Amino acid sequence: MWKSLLLSIALTVSFSTTTALAYMCGDRNFAVRVLADKHGESKVATGMVDEKYLTEIYTTIYGSTWTILLTGTDDRSCLVATGQNLKAGDLGKIHSFFTGDYTNLVAFGYFNDGRLLVVIANDNREWRMLSFGLSGIGMPMFQGKNWQTTTTDPEA
Repeated sequence: MWKSLLLSIALTVSFSTTTALAYMCGDRNFAVRVLADKHGESKVATGMVDEKYLTEIYTTIYGSTWTILLTGTDDRSCLVATGQNLKAGDLGKIHSFFTGDYTNLVAFGYFNDGRLLVVIANDNREWRMLSFGLSGIGMPMFQGKNWQTTTTDPEA
């Protein structure tokens, strides 16, 4: 909660008329600096969305807090979500209900409201980011290509 409040003060608020959600948006370099300086977060994962947007996940060294930014070609970033207890890296294979095949679990964590964040990617680095509520139903957030992940475990 406090992170959202600080970022809302730090970033220029921008409301989109084309979507049902309003995100806090501002200069990417400024947002990245705030995440690093105020929250100790650095980038651990990226993925392209429609060749127009870059999805980035930032987290602390052990994943205790995390932030998702969506950055456009104009170098403006929007804060999409924040949470806790992120794990990122090669986390093993899981059965994908989207494709019916096994796929790679590359990140998971918890949103601040208790929902589960899951990111899966195939061997071609095509990825999907999903949000699971308490009902267990997964809602797609983003999907794209060129997923790249580093680990949140500094001892790996």
